[in-house]
Amino acid sequence: MRRADSVCCPPCGGKGISRMNERREEEQKRQAMEKFSELYDVVKALRAEDGCPWDRAQTHSTLKPFLIEEAYETVDAVSTLEKGEGTAALVEELGDLLFQVMLHSEIGRQEETFTLADVEEGISRKMIHRHPHVFPDAEGRRQKKDWDALKKEEKAPETPQEEMEHIPHCFPALLRTQKIQKKIQKYDGTGADFRKSVRRAMELLEHARGSMTAEVGGELLYEVCNLLRLSGVNSEQSLKDTLEIKLAQRAREKS
Repeated sequence: MRRADSVCCPPCGGKGISRMNERREEEQKRQAMEKFSELYDVVKALRAEDGCPWDRAQTHSTLKPFLIEEAYETVDAVSTLEKGEGTAALVEELGDLLFQVMLHSEIGRQEETFTLADVEEGISRKMIHRHPHVFPDAEGRRQKKDWDALKKEEKAPETPQEEMEHIPHCFPALLRTQKIQKKIQKYDGTGADFRKSVRRAMELLEHARGSMTAEVGGELLYEVCNLLRLSGVNSEQSLKDTLEIKLAQRAREKS
């Protein structure tokens, strides 16, 4: 007997697999919505009159350090994943980060300033607007548009100075520096010359022979950030990765 007779033709098999994937995705969505509703009730209970005193005492302001901490721990969990150490840490930290979003949203609901629905609607609307190549317009057209131009459509016009000042001050210094340098180059071309930035860095190193002041050190860091930016390197991540390598090397040498 020919074994091929018992095998579906490619088109039928493909459609069958597609339907199976659709059913699986629908079930995953159902489970996600069910657990999301459960988490909503948990957060609401924590903030209720007979809930947890600590959670009830929190405000948007008091939660700021915890939000930053959870974001960093999530990034660290991604590094754990990259090392091949599994997804357990990332699942946990994403949950902690989501809890922060839920807690802020519940505070907003209780203060009658905004709700979780507002947060969800806002991010959905933003992503749809910024991806016109994925989500068609009212006439069914898909278009490719500049990301920065789309972002500008969502906000009132800003001067170059206002745009730079609105880059969050709570960003790590190296990250914020590169973002501002990118804006400065965009508006007046400053910082675009790689060799000029190298020369400036070398001058600062020459000036710092024997010792270095905070001012000179800051200027040098600024130039190094710019050189890395022009090379397509994230200065914050570069320094973090180098530090981890140094620590690992030290651990091996001491063992």
